[in-house]
Amino acid sequence: MMLDLLRWHGAEEVEHKAVAFDTMKHLRAGTGARCAPSCW
Repeated sequence: MMLDLLRWHGAEEVEHKAVAFDTMKHLRAGTGARCAPSCW
C-alpha cells in the first residue's frame, strides 16, 4: 500500500512539473525565469 502511495505521489509531482513548465513556455518566459524557482 505504501509503495502504491509513493508511486501515485511521484506521478502527481511529474504532472505538476509538466504543467508549470508548459505554462512558462506558453508565456514565453526565458530560461532564467524558468530556472529561478529551482534556486530557492
